[in-house]
Amino acid sequence: MINPVCNWLCRAAFVGAVSIGLSTVSAGFAQADDQMAAVGDQQRINLEAVIANGAKTLKDKISFTVSRFENGGVGPIVATAEKSPAELSLPAGQYRVSTVYGDVTVDSNLEVASSAVKHRVNLNAGWVRLKVIPHRGAKPMKGDVSWEVMTYGRDANGKRHRVATANGPRPSLVLPEGFYLVRAKTRDARVKHTIEVTAGHTYKYTLNMNAGSLHTSALTHDGGLFASDEVTWEVYRKGGKRVLSSITGATGTFTLREGSYRIVATSGEMTSSTDVAVRSGNSRKVNLTLR
Repeated sequence: MINPVCNWLCRAAFVGAVSIGLSTVSAGFAQADDQMAAVGDQQRINLEAVIANGAKTLKDKISFTVSRFENGGVGPIVATAEKSPAELSLPAGQYRVSTVYGDVTVDSNLEVASSAVKHRVNLNAGWVRLKVIPHRGAKPMKGDVSWEVMTYGRDANGKRHRVATANGPRPSLVLPEGFYLVRAKTRDARVKHTIEVTAGHTYKYTLNMNAGSLHTSALTHDGGLFASDEVTWEVYRKGGKRVLSSITGATGTFTLREGSYRIVATSGEMTSSTDVAVRSGNSRKVNLTLR
């Protein structure tokens, strides 16, 4: 005969087990629902950039870096894209978008709520193409040219700040709207020029080096060309002590800005020097006899 008390306890245990099982299953479904909701909360974000207000969307290599605001500041990066336009998925929240195109960086805020968002960034910038000529009427230089773009205005300490650099005879830059001081430097000379950039426009600037050419030759005491290439040529501003340019070889060519210079040739203990005047667009020969 079954004990009534035992029968009651067994039934209670069975009902409890079923209740616990159902609770566990319900919790599992709830967790799954939460996960599905989290995925569903992801909103489609369309990122695009324009060069100026009212311009068409740029289709180019443009970097977007998205960081979430956390604890009153910018938190970790949550998404990136390397072209415009770009499409991302983000949950609701507040974000900082850093957009980089050429030498232009624009930070903007993005709010994601319960629907898709199109976020357009106005770069307020323009394109600049640079080249340098040795003198008026000459073709652009093809050799090594280093470029430096500085702010036109100065800070409280009277200093300009570097905005961009480039190497090559014809660089193309993207710069924020404004005025700049551009410096071009070759092996032998340098020149600077003020430029203006207006958003949405392309500018072509040609810097004139205003230079002439010197063709140098090292000669022996009997008038023949020096046999050794171990000849060092140095150029100084007339009356100056700083070397402006130097090359090695029995012969060489300098492209120098118009002005007065001192040319020094040295090979071992033998040396020779002379003063020369350089005129823009002119070419002259300089022969030095090493003794």
